[in-house]
Amino acid sequence: MEPKKIIIPLVVAVVIIAAIVVAMTSSDGGKDTPVETESVTVTAYEMSYLIYDQKDPRSQDPARDIADYCIGDLDFLIKKGQGEVLYSTLDTFVKLLEADMYEGYAVTAGKEGKACWLEFSDTEGRILCKLTFDASDMSITEQGRPQGVRSNTPPETTYEELQADFSDIVNPGHPFRFSFAGYGLDAIEKNGEIYFPIDLVSLELQRVFLMRAYVYSSDENILFQYRASGQMDVEFIKGSDSHATISKVISSSYSKYENDKGVINPPAYMLEHVRNLFYYMMDNCYGLNSVTGCKSMSEFFKNNSYNEKLVSPDPTERATAYKIIIALLQDSHTGYTASSLLGEDDSISAADYIQYLRNDREALRSILSAEREAVLREEGVEKITDVRYSTDGRTAYFSFDKFESAIYYHEELTPEERLADTYYMFVKNLNEIKDHGGVERVIIDDSVNGGGNTYLMCKVLALLSKDNLMRMDFAYDNSGTVTEVKIRVDSNGDGVFDEKDCFGQYFDFYILTSSFSFSCGNGLPFLAKSNDIATIIGTKSGGGESGVETNLFPFGVQIRHSALMHLGFYDHDTQAWKGDEAGQPVDIEIFTDWYDVDAISEAIDSHNASI
Repeated sequence: MEPKKIIIPLVVAVVIIAAIVVAMTSSDGGKDTPVETESVTVTAYEMSYLIYDQKDPRSQDPARDIADYCIGDLDFLIKKGQGEVLYSTLDTFVKLLEADMYEGYAVTAGKEGKACWLEFSDTEGRILCKLTFDASDMSITEQGRPQGVRSNTPPETTYEELQADFSDIVNPGHPFRFSFAGYGLDAIEKNGEIYFPIDLVSLELQRVFLMRAYVYSSDENILFQYRASGQMDVEFIKGSDSHATISKVISSSYSKYENDKGVINPPAYMLEHVRNLFYYMMDNCYGLNSVTGCKSMSEFFKNNSYNEKLVSPDPTERATAYKIIIALLQDSHTGYTASSLLGEDDSISAADYIQYLRNDREALRSILSAEREAVLREEGVEKITDVRYSTDGRTAYFSFDKFESAIYYHEELTPEERLADTYYMFVKNLNEIKDHGGVERVIIDDSVNGGGNTYLMCKVLALLSKDNLMRMDFAYDNSGTVTEVKIRVDSNGDGVFDEKDCFGQYFDFYILTSSFSFSCGNGLPFLAKSNDIATIIGTKSGGGESGVETNLFPFGVQIRHSALMHLGFYDHDTQAWKGDEAGQPVDIEIFTDWYDVDAISEAIDSHNASI
């Protein structure tokens, strides 16, 4: 009898020990993997070529069959009971990424120990970018950028007539390094291979400007690879459905999560996966943590009452919590787009009173726009970009509210279409002012400018310079790198980038700003002052030095945030970098009659006479 008494505890002990061993076999800091997994074979489709801009006539073409987009059947892992989240080796990512690489460019995967990497190389075999995912310390190291390996965006005018010289002047070549430890995004080791959450790899690809997002239908074992949220609603043919879309396929798969009230109530692990990615991204990739004073953005978010609501089964409560928690940052570059796939309604908005800075700016925009419109209407001027002149003819004035490029929807742009590009509008106006004769100064109204394309802003500043040279510097959080960029333009189309292409030798430039002038609208007066190109008038600009990243998350969520790249100016003598998150002070304070050319011209004369 005695042996029987001993056997039972031994059996229990063996079971307990086995359970402990299983619990230690999960990849936590490179240890073996604890979770049960299943292999799944998934048919992958490359949907990045779907035309989603309704202005593009190709968007009206008959839908193509889904088979036209097929990459093939690929193998992934899922955690048991968590079938909507795929894990992939980087070898599998190569098959996804090479589906539309430009001819001659290559992506390859490698592995040494627990470190796995993707390398992107150009037509001459030079490595442009290396992304290393290390399961031993759960880190990501990023070196270089895969510029030019692939892009499905329509042709645009941004880089026309542009010469840009780049050089790293501080910490050249220093890599970025991120940690995904502690976010529930652990790698899985199985049969000698290392698998990473595809959404973690996707975020890193998006960081290096290779837009890749993934959404998966577990019902049909279909994986869609796309690059912009608009592509989720573009039609294609799938079997008998001639109006299929990514959204419809995924919505059909998620319909199993509807409750008895018809509300999508996804499993907790899906919502936690989004929150984990959000916290990882905000800790590693958010560019204004130093401004907030937070060493850990996730701790900032967790220490308020909204943390648990981010995984609420109620889609309204969940989406509102994301919007409020982001609004707490008071950062106009950062926002949340809800997921219709998860039953969230994007018309939901956070409590508006929390976003007082953004609301104040928008209120000011409305006031200034209405005031300007009234002046233009009284003068019979149709467009804000039209040039107006003072009564004495010494001052020219025009406005613009955004830096934007023109997109080629057909082979050649008409002259009018080309003027949708801010740079070409400036070229036209400055030539017109020059031909008008007698003009001594040009006032550029930037007071209602909310930002836009950085390189167009730089091209405009080169136009305003005396020597056709505009300089800016990008400082990068994380790597500590500072990159100097020198911009020149060829505005007369003679193929030479010289002083004949700029206008600073003909006019004195004045830039009118307000506290609404944000992002590139703030960068314009800051860099104009730094490069000694213009005098700043009006009131202090609204700030916003950080670049912007848009991240496509799983399940249709989209988040935009201030990036690790900061626009500024590096002083080579003092070796100090200066940014302008707080806004650019003015040289001449003017509070009234901003849009009356004679009144503002007289205010400048009065100030100059008093000096």
